[in-house]
Amino acid sequence: MAYAGEPSWVDKAKMGFLMGGSAGMCVGFLYGSLTVLRGGPEPGRGYMSTVGKYMLQHGAMLGFFLSIGSFLRSEEQRIEYPKPTSYTPWGLRRSRLPVVVERPTLRVEA
Repeated sequence: MAYAGEPSWVDKAKMGFLMGGSAGMCVGFLYGSLTVLRGGPEPGRGYMSTVGKYMLQHGAMLGFFLSIGSFLRSEEQRIEYPKPTSYTPWGLRRSRLPVVVERPTLRVEA
């Protein structure tokens, strides 16, 4: 259950769709503009209609995927994980022995 003041999973999915849609529209504008400049508009469409088509396609696709991603990442309850106590301030485990590298002695025969 969501806590007071937190958005629900539907709100998070809508927010993911809006973020993905706006980013996808920007990418679609760039890709559509380059396509129109290189090859001209699609037959039976104008320049703005072709660019708009690319913007809608990219915006819908990226918005769909980001809404699914934000839905999967939404947590309905908070999970408190225990803080690690077996670590030293340097990030090493206490149970692990230090690594010692020994060099073999070199024999020099004269």
